[in-house]
Amino acid sequence: MHPGAAPPCDNLAPMSLSDLGNLGEFVSGLAVVISLLYLAVQIRQNTRSLRAGAHQSITSHIAELNRTIVENAEVARLMEVGLRDLMALSPEDRRRFNAYNSARFRHYDNLYYQYRAGTLEESQWSGLRNLLRFHLSQPGIVRWWEEARAFYSPDFVAYVASLQDELRGAQHATLGKGARVGDGSDLW
Repeated sequence: MHPGAAPPCDNLAPMSLSDLGNLGEFVSGLAVVISLLYLAVQIRQNTRSLRAGAHQSITSHIAELNRTIVENAEVARLMEVGLRDLMALSPEDRRRFNAYNSARFRHYDNLYYQYRAGTLEESQWSGLRNLLRFHLSQPGIVRWWEEARAFYSPDFVAYVASLQDELRGAQHATLGKGARVGDGSDLW
């Protein structure tokens, strides 16, 4: 024996089969806990990735809709006139207005679904909801939606109806103060 070394432990009894079984259960339990912690971290990272991907997709789609207006003066004119008064458009332009807004509102329908499913956080949805409210405040969209709503999900149609009710309440509250309903048509 070396000086300073611990003396041999002669008091250790050999492990019984039961002791080995208990040790195995402990190690197995520890492995399960570690696996669950790893799985929780992976799920959290996956959720973040899904939300980031959804946000990027939303941004890209809105940018594409806006690009159409920015790059095509005729579409910009059509939207400006149509938002104010749908019936001021020619039948051909009304079809184009319908197609453009069908794409826009299909996107809103999808976004509302994603929000309800938990893919979009409240902070993301609130700005999109305000944009939807803006569009619903435009007289041309109000008229267009009367016919178009039959082509959207019942949940989305009910949600839009609730927003329209809010807007009507806001109109009554602000019209007496000289505000114009639908101001901000440059927001698209």
